[in-house]
Amino acid sequence: MYYLDISTINRSIHDLSSVEHVGGKAAHKDLLAFYLILKLRGLKANTWVLSENIYDRDGLIEAMLLMGGLASPEEKPGKKACMFFTSFKKAQETENKEGFYNPSSAFKSLPSRLKDTIDNSAIDSLGSKSQGSLKFQRDSTEKLLENYSTKFNLFSLIVWIYRFKAFDIQYTANELKRMFQKQFYLTDNEVLEIFGTSLNYELTYTREMVSFEDIRKILKVESLVELNKDKLEYEISDLNINKFHTELSMLFNSNINSKDLKDILLSYKQLILTGVPGVGKSYFIRELDEFDLFFVQFHQNYTYQDFIAGKTIVNGEVEPTTGDLITAIEQANSIKAREGKLLLVLDEINRGNISSIFGELMYMLDRNGNSVKISALGGMELTLPDNLYILGTMNSSDRSIAVIDYALRRRFPFVKLLPNYDLVNSHVLVRDSENKDFNQLGGFLNILNIKIANYFNNSDYQFGHALFLKENYKTEEDQFVISTTQLLYIIFYEIIPMLIEYNNGDESFIVELLSEEILNANASNIIDAIKVFLGQESCYSE
Repeated sequence: MYYLDISTINRSIHDLSSVEHVGGKAAHKDLLAFYLILKLRGLKANTWVLSENIYDRDGLIEAMLLMGGLASPEEKPGKKACMFFTSFKKAQETENKEGFYNPSSAFKSLPSRLKDTIDNSAIDSLGSKSQGSLKFQRDSTEKLLENYSTKFNLFSLIVWIYRFKAFDIQYTANELKRMFQKQFYLTDNEVLEIFGTSLNYELTYTREMVSFEDIRKILKVESLVELNKDKLEYEISDLNINKFHTELSMLFNSNINSKDLKDILLSYKQLILTGVPGVGKSYFIRELDEFDLFFVQFHQNYTYQDFIAGKTIVNGEVEPTTGDLITAIEQANSIKAREGKLLLVLDEINRGNISSIFGELMYMLDRNGNSVKISALGGMELTLPDNLYILGTMNSSDRSIAVIDYALRRRFPFVKLLPNYDLVNSHVLVRDSENKDFNQLGGFLNILNIKIANYFNNSDYQFGHALFLKENYKTEEDQFVISTTQLLYIIFYEIIPMLIEYNNGDESFIVELLSEEILNANASNIIDAIKVFLGQESCYSE
């Protein structure tokens, strides 16, 4: 197992300690921590939730250990054993470390104290109460931001929250971000509103968990925290962190690999890869090298006759013709002897009239060995061979496509690929005229895509990572190097025209998605403009 190491945690604490409480009541310096605890406990903005479910004692203990626990249950924490990240600044500024939450209460009593704090005061800023139920106010995120001098960095917070979690692999910061969002029920819009999201340091791991004692030393509170007082009678769960990642990998993960894809194909014999343009659908197909490929592209004029069978006139006689599927079946049968597998790729499957193209053969996709008689071929019986696999691709951003037939949806697992921002950060460099390299285009793409999804209320208009992974940018070291001029071309001649097209020709909104600095940039200052967009001080590598 892997744990975040002490240098990463130290960096996180140092960064979180830079944010000061500046507004609201003094008791609300921990308002963001309260908000996240309520999110973790399942409070919603549009649905009333029973208070007894939110304030479940064991659930609150787990939440408080995550957000501010300074001692493990085995250490039997007493008083001054909880300090939320929102109070790190206060603790650093005072000799007696005034950042502890409710310092006069033992840890086992904190759930009831937390309930009182939220129910009697913090809820006025965060939510509403009615007949034993709670819900968030619509403007709760706006009130949060009024309390702090600047936004807390999301990645520093994630490190703090997962400081004692065991992981099965060394996850990237963006992978942990996706887990964190799922665990805390945070939308992309909430993340963008509440947190700073610039990734300014790499995560490093160790095989041994950093002790609570070491964390207390970093915070300089080791002599203040009471230990060996009360047994919590509580065991910290693993919070299903790795389960969250597995689910995301299979359903909505840009980092699904070729092995995963092959396993799904072998299990179901057919699947559909979907996602916005540039997320790697063609790349995955090329990586499936154990299959023979048979490639067909659907379009609006592609018909049943093209796919299965039709008729034509030859020398005045009507003769049957076979389509692409019949040809693929014959090819699959021909390679059975050598135990070959044929992959029929149906590119842009959603551009065709699917019900019409498949016709009666839709039932063969149940893969139960049933056969169908093809009247156009004189009643010939057709069966899909066991070694014939079908993979459809579809661009989710294409507005001209037909709605996918429900009969097809029932018979195909759908794998949605997302833009891979880590891949861009690790493989793409923007090189300026002084040969300095900027390596945070993944962060730029991430923020731009969040803004796009929020503006259009549709994530299908986002851009994929292949936008920056073009062959003419590739070097011998498998890096992609882009000049500042080429970056300008991508922004002004690819990104902006497509966004205007999505907005029906109206270009007045572009400044809401990008920034005035980027829109007025030239080759000499485009990197500085993007750094302002990201809220970063410096992203140059020496």
